[in-house]
Amino acid sequence: MKKISRFKPLLGGFLMLASSFSQAATEHKNVLLILVDDLGWADVAVYNPETNYSTPNMNEIARSGLTFTNGYAISPVCSPTRSSLITGLHPVVTDNTDFFRDKSRFHRYREGKFKPTKYTEHLPENHNTIANVFKNNGYKTAFVGKWHLGQSEQEWPENYGFDINIAGHAAGMPRGGYFAPYQNPRLESGPKGEYLTDRLTTEATKLMAEYKKSASPFFLMMSYYSVHTPLQAPEDRVAAYKNKFKDTDPSSEFEPVEQIWPEGEPKLNRVKQTEPTYAAMVENVDHNIGRLLKSLKDQGLDENTIVVLLSDNGGLSIGEARSTSNLPLKGGKGWLYEGGIRVPYVISVPGSRSVGRVTDTPASSLDIAPTLYDLLKLDYTDTKTDGDSLVELIQGGTITDERPLFFHYPHYSNQGGFPGAAVRIGDWKLIERFEDGQLQLFNLANDLSESNDLAAKYPERVEEMKNTLHQWYQQHNAKFLRPNPKYTEFGSPWRPDYQNNKQVKIEKSSLTGIGIEKGVMRRDPSDIIKVGDTYYLWYSKGKISTGYDATVWYATSKDGHHWVEQGQALAKGKAGSWEANSVFTPNILVAENKYWLFYTGTSKPYKYPFNPDSKIGVAVADSPDGPWQRVYSYPILKNSETETDFDSHLVDDASLMVRNGKYYLYYKGRQLGRSPKETQMGLAIANKPQGPYVKVTNNPVIPGNHEVYVWPQGSGVAAMVGKRAPVEIQNAIMYSPDGMNFYKTHDVLNHPWAAGAYRPHAFTDDNLGELPQWGVEIGRAKGQLPFIHRFDVTHAD
Repeated sequence: MKKISRFKPLLGGFLMLASSFSQAATEHKNVLLILVDDLGWADVAVYNPETNYSTPNMNEIARSGLTFTNGYAISPVCSPTRSSLITGLHPVVTDNTDFFRDKSRFHRYREGKFKPTKYTEHLPENHNTIANVFKNNGYKTAFVGKWHLGQSEQEWPENYGFDINIAGHAAGMPRGGYFAPYQNPRLESGPKGEYLTDRLTTEATKLMAEYKKSASPFFLMMSYYSVHTPLQAPEDRVAAYKNKFKDTDPSSEFEPVEQIWPEGEPKLNRVKQTEPTYAAMVENVDHNIGRLLKSLKDQGLDENTIVVLLSDNGGLSIGEARSTSNLPLKGGKGWLYEGGIRVPYVISVPGSRSVGRVTDTPASSLDIAPTLYDLLKLDYTDTKTDGDSLVELIQGGTITDERPLFFHYPHYSNQGGFPGAAVRIGDWKLIERFEDGQLQLFNLANDLSESNDLAAKYPERVEEMKNTLHQWYQQHNAKFLRPNPKYTEFGSPWRPDYQNNKQVKIEKSSLTGIGIEKGVMRRDPSDIIKVGDTYYLWYSKGKISTGYDATVWYATSKDGHHWVEQGQALAKGKAGSWEANSVFTPNILVAENKYWLFYTGTSKPYKYPFNPDSKIGVAVADSPDGPWQRVYSYPILKNSETETDFDSHLVDDASLMVRNGKYYLYYKGRQLGRSPKETQMGLAIANKPQGPYVKVTNNPVIPGNHEVYVWPQGSGVAAMVGKRAPVEIQNAIMYSPDGMNFYKTHDVLNHPWAAGAYRPHAFTDDNLGELPQWGVEIGRAKGQLPFIHRFDVTHAD
């Protein structure tokens, strides 16, 4: 495989410091991460010697570090990239695929021929952030500037591992503009006319002076609001640039751009860097970066501090302000072309073997967190990251693996960009558009401006890269566009092949023995097991429709059609206990030559409207006929005590299987204040049948699924999802290779309600599981209490 890391001296070459990396690594403790908002790749002289902007201090960071000519933001807009920096996870994994709306500004979701995908506008609560990792390793942590990663105060930096938060809140741009008085709940306003970028730098330098006195190292994230709109800068510098650009022909500054979804006047692309206010903003933020570097030196911290310089997306050349030109790159912010995602990207490690060098190895914002962790030898064993460490490059080595970089943006951008995805592998880049599935192929080594689509010339390469991209979609349960009822003439949007033309059809029929019975409710059937020549089934039984006043009963059958009710398996718990008023939704696990009956319990008597407090318990027996003994007097799985967790209100409906020698318990959870329609599916894992069961960190594993119906599918896990789920996965089968990350594989016609299935391989761990062919569900009939019904899978392709 071709090496893609080729080191070059920077701008004529700079001498490397004499100390070895191994010595330097033990000395460098502090980290200054500088994030400039909307700064274009071509704005900085290191990347574009012809730039019209003054960037000597950014150049200085490059002179002292490793400059990535193929450095990328993981998204063409801001919040997803910021999310990737804070979490180390891809925005598809966190479901943070578009910018977070500022509700105070009444931001709306932009639509086109189709609706964009829904997405999550807060960071995951149950994942370590970069600040948590540093804090857990003894660092002082601070955030200064633009956050734009959550609406409420509970979603701001101080609740994600930062000891100090200055100016970080919901807004993606400075409310009220760059000049004081500010409208910022995390920044005391300065004197009238004070410039925000100057003020933020002053706050950061004060922190550095305090950190100098401390024995603890620091992690400081300096996240400038500049150079985002509104375009505002000190008047003297604006005037100087107006004079500089005064002879520019206005008709030469813009060129037409592709109109994805025309509305109003056609969008234009800026092709000259002649916007005077923007030029002044770039100069000002560069000046303030110089102040940061000087402060490090004045405090004697410069040789002991790693400095990272990055932008959150490409320069704004199209759309609301048309601030800059990204040429020779195509497009800009909001576009999947290089102008939208290729950004300034420098990592400066004083004394390392990469000082003053350039690499064309592709890297993304996902790589920052693992690189810093490895550079500083931090303990992050409990923290998942989706990027790769770049330490080998910083040590002066090369990376030969042409790893793919993935970009996923299923939205219509404010700047006119199309919904789509891209993958870069080596010098090649494939773009897939989500409206129609159109593919474009570019060789970036020969065609930086992406002006020559090679898809027709290299169909085999297109197919290979498309397969890589689609496998990534599947592995990460990527979302796509939705139909738009405003424009029915466009029909349904494109879907990748693996989401099309696969259906499962369910047919339902009556059974005997546990069907309709006057005055009797039977519901919530378990999965079915076979012992010898006899099938066993457990279910909730009571006198009212709901399961919140029930006990667990069981029945047997020789053929799955004719059942005999055998009696009660589990009674309600003792008075005053967590399960005193109902035991219901049973399920079964066969392991260690015993039978384990999992069930849900509530402590409250049912009275409409009911606010359940359900938890999950377990009983054990040597025979499927019992007698059943409760393993513990307390539940094995409880609702979360964290109000914002998906299962803070209740847990319910366990379904078990054996995987890799462990016990996987899938369950449904609901968040406080949410309706039953918003129930989601979670997972907890144990080493023993009786637990303890530990919830996985990436819960919920499916963002829906009111009735948990799962089974082993080959070496993975499949789940059938009903109507109570996001529209894109309703009435579907989802599949996961690892049991945690699910993607849609089939549509389901006539979905069963609260199904229990015969899953002969659920407890064997043999990797031979298949789609269940039959099972039972809750039956419904007018004027009747719920009963048990049979279903069969009659068609699958």
